[in-house]
Amino acid sequence: MKSLILSCCILFLPFFLSAQYRIEAHLTGFDDGTVFYLKDIEADQVLDSTVLKNKSFNFYGSFDDVPYALWVYTIVGNQFYYCNLLMGNEHVVIKGAAKEMPYYISITGSGIQDTDNILRKKTAGFSVSRDSLVNIVVPLMNKDENPELQKNIWNQIRKIDDTMDIIKRTFIDKNINSYAGLRQLFFYRFSLDSSTLHSLYNQLKTPFRESRYAKTIATFLKVGMPLKTGEMSWNFKAIDSSGKQYQLSDYKGQFVLINFSTTYCGPCILSKDELKAVAVKYENQLSLLTFNADASRSTWLAGIYRDQPSWPVLWDGNSGHSETVLKYGVQGYPTFVLIDPDGKIVHRWSGYGKGSLLSVMENKMPKQNN
Repeated sequence: MKSLILSCCILFLPFFLSAQYRIEAHLTGFDDGTVFYLKDIEADQVLDSTVLKNKSFNFYGSFDDVPYALWVYTIVGNQFYYCNLLMGNEHVVIKGAAKEMPYYISITGSGIQDTDNILRKKTAGFSVSRDSLVNIVVPLMNKDENPELQKNIWNQIRKIDDTMDIIKRTFIDKNINSYAGLRQLFFYRFSLDSSTLHSLYNQLKTPFRESRYAKTIATFLKVGMPLKTGEMSWNFKAIDSSGKQYQLSDYKGQFVLINFSTTYCGPCILSKDELKAVAVKYENQLSLLTFNADASRSTWLAGIYRDQPSWPVLWDGNSGHSETVLKYGVQGYPTFVLIDPDGKIVHRWSGYGKGSLLSVMENKMPKQNN
């Protein structure tokens, strides 16, 4: 019996090992004790943190739906240092110096990342030049200085963007059956005509066609281009935490503010108090709905438990490839869509800064009678 148990353990050991990831880093230019974070870019969620010791650190864990797009990052003073990873349950090694982040740092060990590295190497020089120009023009914009120089710099940035677009489109065509190529196609879905997008999607093989990037593209092809301000809203169905089904058409004849959100998105968390203030201020004029785009039911429910909103927080279980998310053109969280009583989209905007919600609502909602 003992030998049988031992045989079973040996038999399944490679399976357990294959389901783990390890991110091993060897970095110079940082002090020991510097804290590094591992972040899921698409969920906007920090997965782990660790401390640099003897110029090295490791992250360990397991991914349930590969690939994952990640940041490994730290903040030293006012400087943000990071590198991008695209990987599965693999052993990835990061080597280099602080000054080489993000574009010239060495990342090896992942077949998925290796393909992404091809694109990173082709665009690195252009990305560095673009960042330098942005660092010059943003202070000028903030101070409203030298408009002629601003215009010249933006022209240079647009030329760089055009060049990188050509490089990325070529990369997609040559690497469509790779996660790196498919992820770039996911980003370009809005700028490609339907026939080109269909053609590229039809070239996908298993398992790429089963990935969340491909599912999003398939849904995008189904629902069509996102709605714009001034167009009629699109009806949708979703459930609340009790399982009750809601649909947007239930709110016909009312102003509705839809808040597209995820549980661990930083700006979404910051916006919750102001959302509550909006709900109170406009309680007689407005229905507020949150549409949660988390993939996990438990994560969605954890957010409701944490925030205790007084309005429905809805979920359809389809995360970022939800028809509703795509039809309303959600590319980042939070995204807000204000709909008038006739069902027309009055305004839509993304991101959150303190006071921004109340300011927009004050400008877009009818004045209340005292």
